[in-house]
Amino acid sequence: MMPAEKQLSSCCEPSSNTINIKLTELFNDFLTIDGTASPPPPGTTLKLHNNQKGWRMEDSLKKYLSENLQFKKIETLTKELLDFNYDIDDWITGELEVCESKIFSNVIDNNFNILKLNYSFIKEGSILASPSTEDPNYFYDWVRDSGIIMKTILNFMKVQLDFINCDIQTESVLDHISFKSFKLITFCIKNFNHNYTLMQIPNLSGSSCDKPEGDLKGLGEPKWRLDETRYDDPWGRPQNDGPAIRAMAALHFLQVLKKYDIRVSQLIKLVKHHNLLKYDIFFDNEADFINKFILYDLKFIIKNWKEENFDLWEEVKGYHFFTSLCQLKAIKLGEEILALYLKDQALYEKLDIDEEFIATLHNTYEDILNFMKNDAGFDQPDKCYYVENPMSQGYRCGLDIATIIGSNLTHDYIFEHDLHDTEIPYSSKDLKMLNNLYHLGKSFVEIYPINDEFKKSQLSIGCCMGRYPEDIYNGNGTSEGHPWFLAVSNSCLLVYNTIMDHLLAKRDLVILLASSVEAENFWNSIFELSNLKIPFKEDINITIPYGSDLWEMTLKALSRFADLYILQIRMHLNQKYGSMSEQFDRYTGIMRGATDLSWSYSSFWTAGIMRAKTLNEFAKFSEQKEIEREEDDRMF
Repeated sequence: MMPAEKQLSSCCEPSSNTINIKLTELFNDFLTIDGTASPPPPGTTLKLHNNQKGWRMEDSLKKYLSENLQFKKIETLTKELLDFNYDIDDWITGELEVCESKIFSNVIDNNFNILKLNYSFIKEGSILASPSTEDPNYFYDWVRDSGIIMKTILNFMKVQLDFINCDIQTESVLDHISFKSFKLITFCIKNFNHNYTLMQIPNLSGSSCDKPEGDLKGLGEPKWRLDETRYDDPWGRPQNDGPAIRAMAALHFLQVLKKYDIRVSQLIKLVKHHNLLKYDIFFDNEADFINKFILYDLKFIIKNWKEENFDLWEEVKGYHFFTSLCQLKAIKLGEEILALYLKDQALYEKLDIDEEFIATLHNTYEDILNFMKNDAGFDQPDKCYYVENPMSQGYRCGLDIATIIGSNLTHDYIFEHDLHDTEIPYSSKDLKMLNNLYHLGKSFVEIYPINDEFKKSQLSIGCCMGRYPEDIYNGNGTSEGHPWFLAVSNSCLLVYNTIMDHLLAKRDLVILLASSVEAENFWNSIFELSNLKIPFKEDINITIPYGSDLWEMTLKALSRFADLYILQIRMHLNQKYGSMSEQFDRYTGIMRGATDLSWSYSSFWTAGIMRAKTLNEFAKFSEQKEIEREEDDRMF
């Protein structure tokens, strides 16, 4: 596109003189319904003087784009990568089973493994970040990592419960669940009990629930020894994302129970009956679970959300987009779910909360949201992406996979649609969020030699992804950073979340082709624009209506790009066992860093399940479209 002679007020917003057009299909021979493409005719230029009588500039532009717009090709990538696409659906199914198995190899629970027999000092309910005990030593329980794994385990549980076909008005779902589901539920209970123990212990971050009316800063302690004792060595503390993620997991647990009309007392009785839980725990009803556990993490956020703390990589202190977004979501979930429990007459008198506390949650949500939008420095008008660590911009550009992980973690499609009012901003609908993915990809294409084929093909979506461009952590020290499995999986997940959102909400695609920020826009990484010759400087805002051929074509093209991330993981994990470490080498692709990282498996499992759910929605869409087409044919 022609270079601009203007400045945009915001790189993700169309300018005031934007041309708006609607595009429903493409009329050319170099584009197919699955998004594959061949090179367009060279030098095809929009000629305004050939307008038919009565045509506007918009009509000429619409005709020109429908004849010349195309998607970027992935076929130019190395055959070595694309060959991993064979039997991809079957492979993903098998790898999801590997991920589930590996996660339950890292939880401390006699119902799943014999870790406690091998290490007698460790406590049930804790979760290993990794079984690696040296070079590096990850044999600890991180509050954040464990909270993320717990959310994944709750997703395991919910997926299984959603398959049960029974009328909860007339029979209990507990009469139909499998023994495996009982084991999952039992581990959730054990993990909450384990965390309750940790929450009572004052530590180097501050006092905890031992002083319930205090500031609760000790809940921000990042990691613990597996015998439920403090880790007192020097560390990046506090880390205030942990309590928020732990609260999210606990609230999702309550959400599942509410949906299926299950009482905590029933659960405790049944898992003890099955001999899965052999000791007493701190709660046997919903009121105790809320009062003694969830309430303190929410109070921690209310009291400490504006405090500077360390980021999820435990490296820089300040304000962090990931942390604030997790806190925003936890408060929103707390407001919605606790309000439901306040309406429960059997619990009302027992709960240590009231409508005033719900109002405090609501006000805190508004305060955090205002902070994120206006004060923190996350959303800067001269940046086309969100800045993860604005207080570190002197030596970092602000791009970080943590921003994308935060978006994915707080917009969970497995849980999201059971509640009507828990959606928060910064989802995959947000063009700036998509731009984070694009700009990170561009950076890693330049930095990692393993991405050279993407560099040659001028592609950035689907490449090997790391944490942030300036990273120097190599998995066991400092030199230079490498791709991370969890970064690749979360990149894939963001794209599938985008597709799923458009499918479920039946949303039009809105694509900004901004002449002045050609290289800054996510959609410019999907569409091939270098051959377009448009002789004016206005931005172009394209609306592709829901259900049109081009709408379907665009989402299918996005799906092909998302699957490139899957192929990267398939190519670089252990080919024999399907195992994943923390990282793989930027030069050779060989795995490095902590072995069997729980977070690597959790991230891939979530991306794989999201892919399956998205393809299922696509199948429903195609089936409905075929029915409508047949009905139209009968009418004529």
